[in-house]
Amino acid sequence: MINLLPTLGGVKSVALVKEMLNIPENPVWIHENTLCNLIGIKGGPTYGKKDVMTYLLEGIEKGGFGNRKKK
Repeated sequence: MINLLPTLGGVKSVALVKEMLNIPENPVWIHENTLCNLIGIKGGPTYGKKDVMTYLLEGIEKGGFGNRKKK
């Protein structure tokens, strides 16, 4: 997994997660790329939208971002 912390930063990650969690329930399937556009997720020079989405979903699942073992 590419380390996105230097680019996203904690505050930006939390803001994107809040946007994602505030999307109303929808009975219709939404394409991942459309969801990224809706939330405002953008790729960077070394990673894509899918990488950011994966990082955010892992953060939601873990309850936080980053590697606590690394300083």
